[in-house]
Amino acid sequence: MNRIKSLNGYTIFQAGPRDVKKYGFTEGDFYVYFSSDVRDFGIVNSSPEFESCGSLEEAVANCAGNFAIAKEIVEGRTTAASMEEIAEVEKQLDAGVDPDSLDVSDNDLDAREEIAAVVAAHSPHIDPELLDRIADAAAGLHIAPETMQQILAGFDKVVETVKQVAAALLKVLRPIAEWATSIARRFYEAIAAGIVPGKWLHLAKHAKKARVRKKYRSRIRRAVFTALASEGGGSS
Repeated sequence: MNRIKSLNGYTIFQAGPRDVKKYGFTEGDFYVYFSSDVRDFGIVNSSPEFESCGSLEEAVANCAGNFAIAKEIVEGRTTAASMEEIAEVEKQLDAGVDPDSLDVSDNDLDAREEIAAVVAAHSPHIDPELLDRIADAAAGLHIAPETMQQILAGFDKVVETVKQVAAALLKVLRPIAEWATSIARRFYEAIAAGIVPGKWLHLAKHAKKARVRKKYRSRIRRAVFTALASEGGGSS
């Protein structure tokens, strides 16, 4: 791959004769990667964000224009981003709409309220700030209220297991508030590590651009929620 230029956190490469067989690319076409992906994992372990651009101008437009921002926003909403959705968001960006205001749609707001009601019914004494964070995350991942109920039921089983372990440890250890917090974090990270590529976890923590970190945190949360819902008998 011939490195052409870097722009706004992306790097543009042009495929050469060897890349046709090595990567299945089209000779002469341009491929756009996240610069952090290439730097941390190399071309072989990275996937292009924009493929088979027929000209350098097209590749640059993908890096610099509202299309690139629109693509990230739509991918943050759904695992099956369509060109129609991306084009609609791009149109709004072209009209001057703030990108941050497009991260949550009207339907997402309605779903958020329904999910918040489900969580509040399940845990009446939940801290309001925690309730907001859970509702925001689940609505952003398009988790249905029914699926959320099954996820909560699955977490109940996990919590009960943790309580049993904690009760045994209390006999020989100091108060384990910090331990429980560490176990919960490691439990989540262990689940995520078995579901998503390692580079997602790395970029979620260490990517230079906040939008890239947010994108990969969203991908990881979506994958974990989906896996838990599947184990609990919910929709995938």
